[in-house]
Amino acid sequence: MKKIAKLSTSVLLLFTLAACSNDVAEEKAAAKKEAAQLAEQKKAEALKIVQQQEKHASKVVAKAQKKLDWATYKKAKKVVNQLQQTDEKDKLVNKLTGIKKKIVKNERIAAKKAEAAKQAEIAKQAEIAKQAEVAKQAEAEPQTLTAFVNKYGMSPAAYKVQYQGMSEEQALRSTPDAMKTSGEMQIGYIKYGIE
Repeated sequence: MKKIAKLSTSVLLLFTLAACSNDVAEEKAAAKKEAAQLAEQKKAEALKIVQQQEKHASKVVAKAQKKLDWATYKKAKKVVNQLQQTDEKDKLVNKLTGIKKKIVKNERIAAKKAEAAKQAEIAKQAEIAKQAEVAKQAEAEPQTLTAFVNKYGMSPAAYKVQYQGMSEEQALRSTPDAMKTSGEMQIGYIKYGIE
């Protein structure tokens, strides 16, 4: 009986150890599975965060593409530079490069337009000055006898006698030959000896 009791105790002990061993193995497997699930969950959360950041960056880049100004471009570049290296980041960097080229191109076009507008304004001012000069010359004393007669209705010598109080001789002496009528030249020669 002692043998049977020892044998039964040994078998019972063996089963207990086996059961404990199975429990430990199952606990290890469960812990391993739980750790894998936790790692998978963290990986999914990190991926979700990256996707949200990429989505935000895409919106900022789209805004920069729409506005085409340096402030928006710089903001978009800053957001894109903060992204982890992914294919999406590469695409956004390429878009930013295109945006930068468009901004530079637009600035060049604007500069050319401004220069053209400036040149047009200069040409306009020159034309106004030219017209003013023409008007001033039209108002100035006529340079030919015909123009003087058309403007005042008499020759320069007759004008000087009538309106400036000169004597006939003074008027004929102070008037150039090109501005005298043939009759005034004859009177000056015959009466006053003016050649």
